[in-house]
Amino acid sequence: MAKVFQKENILDFIDSYKYDPGQLFRDLRVYPIVGKQVKKLLGPLSEKSDWPLEFRNWRAALFGLMANEVGGIANPMLREKAAERLLKTAAKFGISSSKVSMICGGIYPFRIKLQRGWLNIPQELESSGVRGDKDGRQ
Repeated sequence: MAKVFQKENILDFIDSYKYDPGQLFRDLRVYPIVGKQVKKLLGPLSEKSDWPLEFRNWRAALFGLMANEVGGIANPMLREKAAERLLKTAAKFGISSSKVSMICGGIYPFRIKLQRGWLNIPQELESSGVRGDKDGRQ
């Protein structure tokens, strides 16, 4: 049986995990086809010469983009809870909270370019229900 894919903008994809960034990294491992697409779209950050070398990788860019999404949560309690989860997940990858803040502050121009970035998401990931709930309830 052939896999069925859904088109989704990368920023919408990242936004759907803002309440559970750990799940995003688990899903990228379980669905390597999606992981490869994310790495490819975020790869141009490795050419951003004005950033420190340790920021110039897809994973750091992903944390910066997720921090942008978390910062846009209207409810302050949910935003704080999501930020704690994000920073805890980043720490597991050796990225400190200050680095996440620095990346988040400088990623906006790249974020604008990503508005035209699309992913092919396997239908089973789209319909699995494991992606972050839109209002932060788990």
